[in-house]
Amino acid sequence: MLVQDSETRICDDQIYTHNIIGRCKCRLGEDDVILCYVYTHVERFTFTGYACSGTECLTALFYKLSIAAGGKKKRDWFVEKVSLGHGFAFPLRHFQLQAVFIGDLYFVLTKQQNNFKIALKHLEDELLTRLSAAQGSFLGDTELVEKLESTKTTAAEIENKVIEGKENEVKINEARELYRPAAARASLLYFVINDLGKINPVYQFSLKAFNAVFHNSIEHAAHSEDVKERVFSLIDSVTYSAFVYTNRGLFEKDKLTFESQAAFQILLRSKEIERHELDFLLRFPVESTYRSPVDFLTTQSWSAVKAIAIMDEFRGLDRDIEGSAKRWKKIVEAESPENERFPQEWKNKTSLQKLIILRALRPDRMTYAVR
Repeated sequence: MLVQDSETRICDDQIYTHNIIGRCKCRLGEDDVILCYVYTHVERFTFTGYACSGTECLTALFYKLSIAAGGKKKRDWFVEKVSLGHGFAFPLRHFQLQAVFIGDLYFVLTKQQNNFKIALKHLEDELLTRLSAAQGSFLGDTELVEKLESTKTTAAEIENKVIEGKENEVKINEARELYRPAAARASLLYFVINDLGKINPVYQFSLKAFNAVFHNSIEHAAHSEDVKERVFSLIDSVTYSAFVYTNRGLFEKDKLTFESQAAFQILLRSKEIERHELDFLLRFPVESTYRSPVDFLTTQSWSAVKAIAIMDEFRGLDRDIEGSAKRWKKIVEAESPENERFPQEWKNKTSLQKLIILRALRPDRMTYAVR
């Protein structure tokens, strides 16, 4: 049974009307053991305890990934999964460092540490059992004394191995951290791709499919003995593979949206652009209306210029346009204003800041400017 476009409350009391041996069942035709797939567009989709535990024979498939994009927990989750080389993520076991799989090392080390703890617990239990069963003087029991000495020696060896293991864990974690940028890029791209469903519900990209793309990108990434160069090649390969994979499934009109969003998020993560400037470009809040003092700008465009001029990075833009009207008129009336050189200090602005100015002056050329 498939439930599509479900809301948060999909199960109400009226459904559970069939009672078998004191338990509520959900019956479909003659079958009360069914498989139910629940599909929803709701961001934070949850089931009540009653809906989840009310039936034991109704098996539902629930999957929702709800950790914020780019968040520390998500990046740590990727690094953890990649390092262990197990599970549903990006395996670091493909990244070789000194001919040793870091993920496998970490897994073996974790297993050893757990075995050491278990061994110590067994020694303690065995020793307590012998002591409780001993009769008379302990010194007269040769076997018990030998066992005590053996236990002491074994415990000391295990403690040394535990200390050595902790030192190795620090080294392995340092090695794992070298690959964090690759995991961070993968995390960022996955969430950008996953958000495409907000543009059009037809865009559904699973983590499993993206995982396969990531595996393939690792295989085709340029190899290098230098770890930093290897990480850079991995980042480039992951980015290119994700770009090609995603673009194949998008309508032509949505490709630029995906490309620009991915580029903006990458630049934002690397701190090459400011978040408040990006928010302004995307939202472009123009609240007031001002009459244009120049003939080459409409009231709407001049109001946008006044809104921009409030920001520190663009302070004085409105006055400069009025004072250098001829220069700005040439830019505004150009066939391709995005290729024109801004006058005075405005030519030294960043690419994002130039996009903001262009959106105010010629919003019809934004598509070409972003490309």
